[in-house]
Amino acid sequence: MIRDCPFPHDYDADVLATPPAQAVVHEAPGLGPGLDGMLVRFSPQQHPSWIGLFRLGTLSVHGATGVFPTPNPNRAVVVAKGSAYEVEVAEAGGIRLLVPDLVLQVSPASDESLLLLADPWEVYAYGAHGIRWRSGRLGPEGLRIVDATKSGIRVSIEDQDGKEDVATLDLATGRRL
Repeated sequence: MIRDCPFPHDYDADVLATPPAQAVVHEAPGLGPGLDGMLVRFSPQQHPSWIGLFRLGTLSVHGATGVFPTPNPNRAVVVAKGSAYEVEVAEAGGIRLLVPDLVLQVSPASDESLLLLADPWEVYAYGAHGIRWRSGRLGPEGLRIVDATKSGIRVSIEDQDGKEDVATLDLATGRRL
C-alpha cells in the first residue's frame, strides 16, 4: 500500500494484518512490549523481502498513516498513526525514527524533490539524504499544507481564536516568505 507520490522507487510495500508464520519481524526503534504497530512487508527489487513493525503514534487520533516513496528510490517514509520513520528498504531492519507521534499530513513537493511532513506546528522537508530542513514553529497549532509549487509551500495556520492565516514557506529553507 504505497501512497500516491511522484517519486520513483525500487521496491514494493504492503501493509499486513498479521505476520506470516515464522516470519522474522524487525521492530522500529521505540517499540515496547504490548504496544500496537503497523506491519509492512518491503520487497526491494535486488534484495530479499522483509517485514517491519512500526509503533503507532499515541498523541493524535488524526495522525497520518501510510508508506510514502521519497526522493531517494531506495528509501521510504512510513507514517504509523502520526509516528514517522525513515526506512532503508534494501537493508532488513534499516529503520530510524524521524518525527514522533504527531505527523498529520504528508505531501510531495516534486519540483524540489521533497516529501513534506506536517505536524500541528511545523513542516519538515525530507530530501534524498534525509531531513533537509524544519520550518520551526509557525503558529499555536492547526497547521495544514495547502499546496507546494515552484514559488513555495503555502500553509494554513489557525490561531488561538480559530482564525485562519495563509503563509508561504521557501522551498529551499522552510523560512517564511
